[in-house]
Amino acid sequence: MQGTYNLLTEKIDLHGTPKTDSEPSKTTRGMKALMLKVLDPFFKKKHVGYVMPVKITGTYEHPSFGVDLSDWDDNKEHKHC
Repeated sequence: MQGTYNLLTEKIDLHGTPKTDSEPSKTTRGMKALMLKVLDPFFKKKHVGYVMPVKITGTYEHPSFGVDLSDWDDNKEHKHC
């Protein structure tokens, strides 16, 4: 993860690209798993497993976790690895 964490305001702005061997749909259950099943092929990378850009924003008290598709491209993914 790369980004900033402000000690005074406790604002978080972190971005990263974790790699896993399992599909994103198998990391959750229920309706979320069904929605992610459609996206599984988009996150598959040859010889790496699954790569999904993530972000953590908000504050320490109220963090927001999500998929970071704002700057997602193959060149950026290779720079962070």
